[in-house]
Formats: sequence, C-alpha cells, structure tokens
Amino acid sequence: MKMKRVIAAVVFLVLAVGLYVGIPRVLTGNHVLVRFTNSISLDARIYETRRLPEENYDYLAVGSSMTMNNLNSDVLLNYLGPLGEKFYNFSVWGVTVEDIENWTEVLLEKYKPKGIIMFSSMEDFDGEEKDYDYKDISRYIRGYPESMFYLHYGVFGDLHYYDEYAELQGYKNDYDSLDFDANGGVALEVYGIERSMNRWEKQFAEEYQQDGPSYESLYQIAAKLKQKGIDFYFVQVPSRPNYMAAEGAKEVLEQHMERCRDIVESSGQYYYSAVDYEQYSDQYFSDYTHMDVHGATMLTQEFLENVFIPSREQ
Repeated sequence: MKMKRVIAAVVFLVLAVGLYVGIPRVLTGNHVLVRFTNSISLDARIYETRRLPEENYDYLAVGSSMTMNNLNSDVLLNYLGPLGEKFYNFSVWGVTVEDIENWTEVLLEKYKPKGIIMFSSMEDFDGEEKDYDYKDISRYIRGYPESMFYLHYGVFGDLHYYDEYAELQGYKNDYDSLDFDANGGVALEVYGIERSMNRWEKQFAEEYQQDGPSYESLYQIAAKLKQKGIDFYFVQVPSRPNYMAAEGAKEVLEQHMERCRDIVESSGQYYYSAVDYEQYSDQYFSDYTHMDVHGATMLTQEFLENVFIPSREQ
C-alpha cells in the first residue's frame, strides 16, 4: 500500500509539471523559456545553448550586441571551416562586461575552446551587473531536467514574454532581433527608413564609468583565459562618425581604448581598435554603433586579416 502511494505521488508530480509547462505552451504556441533573468535575450541564449549538439567549439564569441551583430559568422567560418575548426557566437544584447564575465565562466564549464572573441564598445562598460543565479544556468545548459527549473522559476509570470521570443526570431530588420544564424550570430538588416531616428541621431553625451567595475571584469576575463591557455581577442568596434562629433567625445573614447589596451595586452592577450571614421561611413551602420550586415562583413574581414590570422601564424 505504501509503495502504491509513492507511485501515485510520483505520477501526480509528473502530470502536474506537464500541465504547468504545457498550458503556457498551448496558450502561446511556443517553447516556454525558463525565466532565469529579466532579459529575453539572455534567456533565449541560455535555451539555445542547451539545445546545441554535444560537441566542442574551437572558438567562441562572447559579448553584447556589439559581438552578436557586428561579428559576421560567414566571414569567420569561410576561414575556419576549411581548416576543420568550429565556431559559435554566444553573445547577448543588453549586457555589461560584468555580465559577460559571468556568462563566459558558465560557457567554459561546458566548452574547451582555443580562443574567445569579443567585439566591444564603450557602452558595454556602463551599467550595473545583473544578479542572476549562474550556477542554475550552468546546470540547465549542461542538461539537468528542464522541469526542475520550471518548478523553481515559474512560467506563468508573463505569457507575452514567450510570444515575444518567437516574434524576435522572425525579424532581421529589428534592433532586438533574435534571429540567430546557424552559428549564433544575428546579421542586422536595418536600412534607410527602417532605422530608428532616435538611435540614428544619437549623440555621445553620457557619463561613462571610467573607473567602473567593468574594467576589472575585462581584466579577469583576459587574465583567466591566459591562465587556461585560451587566446582572447578584444576588438574595439567603430561608431557612426556623427555619434562621436560631440565635443570631448573622441578624447573620452581614446582614454577608454588605452585603458582596455593596457588591460588586455598586459595579460598577454590580443587587442585591436577598428575605430576609423573615414573607412566606416554611415552606409555601414544601422544606428550609432550597430553595423548592418555589410558593415559587419567588412569589420570581421579586417579583424581576420589584421589580428586573428597573424596570431595563429606566430
């Protein structure tokens, strides 16, 4: 009799979890993301990372939308593919360097890459670290049962959250696109009248945290990867010329770049600035610092020729 009660309890629990997860899925028609964070971009990336085949990648890309949108997967794979090497872009829009440090640590529990690539702008160094449970996130992407996370984090908070993911998967002409390509990147196709004028005309006028904790996180990323024998490539992306036209903007950027260069190179890693206001004119941008697919293609080719390939030939 006692065994029957135990079996009945287990069956009830399984059915309850199934209904708990199944109802939102039926209502939305989409996979129900576990809401580990308040960022649909990060939660979507966590889910997609869990779904990836159980294989290693030779090179990972981590970072914000600067890496997600401005690093072109096709250009990199055209070089790595014939060599039998694999690459995946694990970037997330809306994160700071502190968040990127934490997410990189999670990825290194699953993957053993030769190198990690990060495209970055000064905006990545402004903002507060999010307080997420990265231990749970690590367990999830390594295959722990999804039901246990649904029970802990819940799924009924915002059903529109799950619809939003499906919508963002279908857009290439949206700044918030989550239309990941086969290697995890998102090529923006935002041109002409599709551009947001607020973003297009944005001027550099914010006070960035020049002494903020993000610089410490950059050091931790570079130094820890060096200790593990993993190459780290940090690339300062260009900005639309008009964005940097404000008085004092270029001087602030120069200070930021010098600080990043010192941090990365003192750790024995690779720093590169692609800032060039003549080479990267308006035609290559979707807004003040996000490049369209043509700009990303050009920038990634520059990175390959000037940094990545030479570093591998040393």
